Amino acid sequence: MIIGAEDEENRQLAQKIEGTDQPIRKVANLLYTNKTILVPSAYLACPWMHKHIIALQQDAQKVLFLVSLNHKKRYPPGFARVFKRPKKGVIVTHVSKETKKTVEQAEHELVEIGCLKPYLSIKFE
Repeated sequence: MIIGAEDEENRQLAQKIEGTDQPIRKVANLLYTNKTILVPSAYLACPWMHKHIIALQQDAQKVLFLVSLNHKKRYPPGFARVFKRPKKGVIVTHVSKETKKTVEQAEHELVEIGCLKPYLSIKFE
C-alpha cells in the first residue's frame, strides 16, 4: 500500500514496483494494481478518511509512507504507529531540489509519524 501527499509521486513509485513502462492512470479513488494499492492524497488530506486508510491495511502486505521534499502537506503525528502491517518510510527527492536540510526535514517527519530507520530514498527526474 502506498500512502503519500503527492499523487504523481505515488503513481511513479507504483509504476516502478509494477515493473511497467505503462503510466498508471490518475483516479480520485483507491486504485488496486497487481502489486500495489494506491491511496489518493485526498484521503490523507481529510481527517475523516484516515480510518478508511487504516482499514485498508488488511489488504496490504506492507505500507509505504512517502514524504516528498517538494510538498508541504504533512501526516498527522503518530499516524504510522496505528498500522500493524510492516511499514517503511520513503523519502522522495527530485534531482534538482535535494539538499541536506530538506532530507533532514523529511526524516524528521517520518520520525514524527512513527516510521523507523532505515528509510528508502527514491529520486525522480
